[in-house]
Amino acid sequence: MATYLSNPLFSRATVEAESELEAASKLVERAFNRIQKSDSKRNRVQQAIKDTRAGKAQEMETHLQWLMQEKARLEQELNSVDKQLEDKRMRLTERAA
Repeated sequence: MATYLSNPLFSRATVEAESELEAASKLVERAFNRIQKSDSKRNRVQQAIKDTRAGKAQEMETHLQWLMQEKARLEQELNSVDKQLEDKRMRLTERAA
């Protein structure tokens, strides 16, 4: 058995196997790192999309509130103008009578 372990072919085969194993291990490590980077990028993109949607929703809500305030202001202004016109119409009717 000692001759088998000291056999140069066996030693060479062992070194080659270890070398191939090391190379395969490095390939697996690189693949794992690529997957992690890909996952990290995906997570960042998903978070950016989520943040953008939330920002847009908030922007739309703010704009909607502004529109509603403008509508209320314009309705008040219109009511005021209607009242002024009604008052003028009544005065004209009184003068004509």
